[in-house]
Amino acid sequence: LEAIHRKKGIKKVYVDSLCTQSQLGMTDSKNRLHYKPVDMLRHQGAELMATEDAFLFRAHGVLNEFLAQNPEHNDEVSIDNKYPAALAYRVLSRYFNSDQVTLRRIEGILRGKRVLDMLALRDSYIARNIDCTLNDGESGALLIGSFHKVDEELRKKEIATRITYVKVFPRNLGLVIDGEPY
Repeated sequence: LEAIHRKKGIKKVYVDSLCTQSQLGMTDSKNRLHYKPVDMLRHQGAELMATEDAFLFRAHGVLNEFLAQNPEHNDEVSIDNKYPAALAYRVLSRYFNSDQVTLRRIEGILRGKRVLDMLALRDSYIARNIDCTLNDGESGALLIGSFHKVDEELRKKEIATRITYVKVFPRNLGLVIDGEPY
């Protein structure tokens, strides 16, 4: 990653699960694999960017927590983590019950859908966010978990060639940088 930074001059670093400016500079236990490369890039002058939509990230967590606590619903969710819209609405509306703005957002997201793919929604947001914040002439690095498919979303945009895409695998299984294992 350091060699890629020297070659491409990475100016901005995007990390999955980083939602707000207030989280910048913080590390959490889930992202300890991300921390060393992020720290190295920041030390060399790259700017750490808020990457995800806080609501989508939290809603995905709520749905996963629900499944962990209610395994009898696991057979309703597909292997690629797609939730039936009715189940997603029931769980999310119960969790966010007092927040009318959030309830309207949930209804908007689910309108006309039979299935909710939270990871695809998050990936789409991440790609749009990078597209909006990575200026012409800049290059960036995206450090993201192995289940994400943001690379597919980025290919739809003209910025795909300016992003170094780093997939981080759990349990120290390594990194994949622009499709090459490290």
